Amino acid sequence: MSGAGKMALTDVECKKALPKEKQYRLSDFNGLSLIIDPKGGKYWALRLMVDGQRKSKALGQYPDLSLKKAREIALDIKYKFSRVEVVDELKPLFKEVTEDWFENQRETWSSKHISNVRASLDELYNALANKRINQIQAPEILQIIKKIEARGSLEMAKRTLSRCGMVMKYAIAHGYRYDNPANDLVYALKNKKVKNLASLSESEMPEFLRRIKAYPADAQTHHAIILIMLTGVRVSELLQASWDEFDLDERKWDIPAERMKNGLPHRVPLTDMMIDELQALRLTDELYF
Repeated sequence: MSGAGKMALTDVECKKALPKEKQYRLSDFNGLSLIIDPKGGKYWALRLMVDGQRKSKALGQYPDLSLKKAREIALDIKYKFSRVEVVDELKPLFKEVTEDWFENQRETWSSKHISNVRASLDELYNALANKRINQIQAPEILQIIKKIEARGSLEMAKRTLSRCGMVMKYAIAHGYRYDNPANDLVYALKNKKVKNLASLSESEMPEFLRRIKAYPADAQTHHAIILIMLTGVRVSELLQASWDEFDLDERKWDIPAERMKNGLPHRVPLTDMMIDELQALRLTDELYF
């Protein structure tokens, strides 16, 4: 019954098929076969590829399951398995990749930064959440960013674009796509007018320090202002400092990670002037201020 040019099975062939010494099969199309065992039993089997391996699936006995019905079932199963293979080849959704990236990064972020990143992701999710990561194009991202810009939130627009770019780089690293559509989109945004902060020249510094000392406040405030200028630390990092963070002999100030915005420990080398200001402070039991 096999060989080139063989026609599809007919119901007559199925009925007349007699048992033999060994089990054999009558082949139909699309992997469907009628198996005849040595005792005369007949049943349908379907050959198909699953995860790259050839499998055989029993469908039912003949004639309880007719040739016509067996073909319908076989086609239905073939279709379902082919759909599974297609879905397996699809890349994950933008939101799935983004959440994976977010969880991978969040341990190094402060709670405030996590909230800021979440706000950016929510902006992106409105349009991209359920899109395949490899199908997103630059114009789609730009449309989202321009809407944020139109609200007057240029910094938010730039941060959101930057985080979208980070997600795309993460996707590239995992083989989900080959390019970063967020690249260079920043050049399509408006430039924010930059207003430079006021600054002092070297010649103006002596008069500035004189005015600090003349300012109507206690000595601790005067020393704190000068130390902030000299060290460049944030106000909170100085005001919450404890004496055990300082080693004047080794000329260093070690700020612990839990008091740093980036969550990392920070060392400030101490100059002679910094040490003079520290020694002049009135210390409490634990804190300077």
